[in-house]
Amino acid sequence: MQEDLVTLARTASGVDQLAAIYLKNRDLYTVEANNPRQLVEIAARDIEKLLSNRSKALVI
Repeated sequence: MQEDLVTLARTASGVDQLAAIYLKNRDLYTVEANNPRQLVEIAARDIEKLLSNRSKALVI
């Protein structure tokens, strides 16, 4: 029964198809390290810009 549940979960989630797509197109992907602090700073800056522009648009 456990094997049937695992098979069902793998089929329903599409994980096998995703793995096959990745393996077929492996040369198109790269894995790179990132700096989480930098990502958060960039996101925060972008959000601040968005809110600033929205505030300016509401005032006009």
